Amino acid sequence: MPKIGVVLGGGASKGAYEIGVMQAIEEYFGMDSIHVVSSSSIGALVAQAYGMDQTEEMAKLWKSMDTNKHGRFFLSYSGNKVLLDAIDEVLAKGKPLPYEHYVSAWNYTKHRVEYVPFHTLEGEKLNKFMHGAIAIPLFSRGEKIDGDRYLDGAFLDNIPAYPLLEKDLDFIFCVYFDNCNYIFENEEFDKKIIKLIDFPNTQRLELMKYSADAFDSMVEYGYNYAMRTIKEIFENNSDKEIYDAIEELEKNRECTYKPRLTADIVLDNINVVTKRYAKRMSNREIKSKSKNKSPKN
Repeated sequence: MPKIGVVLGGGASKGAYEIGVMQAIEEYFGMDSIHVVSSSSIGALVAQAYGMDQTEEMAKLWKSMDTNKHGRFFLSYSGNKVLLDAIDEVLAKGKPLPYEHYVSAWNYTKHRVEYVPFHTLEGEKLNKFMHGAIAIPLFSRGEKIDGDRYLDGAFLDNIPAYPLLEKDLDFIFCVYFDNCNYIFENEEFDKKIIKLIDFPNTQRLELMKYSADAFDSMVEYGYNYAMRTIKEIFENNSDKEIYDAIEELEKNRECTYKPRLTADIVLDNINVVTKRYAKRMSNREIKSKSKNKSPKN
């Protein structure tokens, strides 16, 4: 039985694909084979709900989101209190996680990314960190936890492979929506990674559009795509043949290779994103105060 790791990147409405991917991995290998999941943004919600056996409840919530009230722009849901309360209710009914789960969260106060061990959290602490992990800057002020403000970690590390670097894993399934064939960290680590990146509508704005009607078909696509890839790779007789099949899959990608050193990505993003967000939030607060001032007689 191989020891499997999973990385679920952020992708707003495309998180539905990730549910199908998790279903395929569990069906083929069994839940006991999934040892560690690392995630960001919507991937955190998928990984947590899936591991707690609350996928059906989360699907009902997903489909119930009111586009007439909020529109089809996915970001409009960030920080919505009614939605966050509903997420809390779903997770409160869940079982203990069967795997370790690390979530990239942006600690805005301390200007750093943190890989929060969600498998050690419960109750109000879990709720607060989940609120922060999916809090999209500019559309939400984030979540205050122990004096620090937390926001969506996808803005610093959207493909959080880092927590899996030191884990004793045989293979890692990495789901992201950049449509770019990254090379992670080093050859030894990268050869374990099966990159699931061939999803429809790879344009950046597509992931911001929300459609309840598309949910089931997206889950089905994620399942079929992952299962097809798994069978292509793992229905071989030896580890060497499996690694060769992974390498062959990478060679056939119709996208360019790019190196992606986790530490470098995070360091580059911290200063740039933090400065931009701080400036915009400052301008937002100034405008808000200006509107609240009573006119002089």
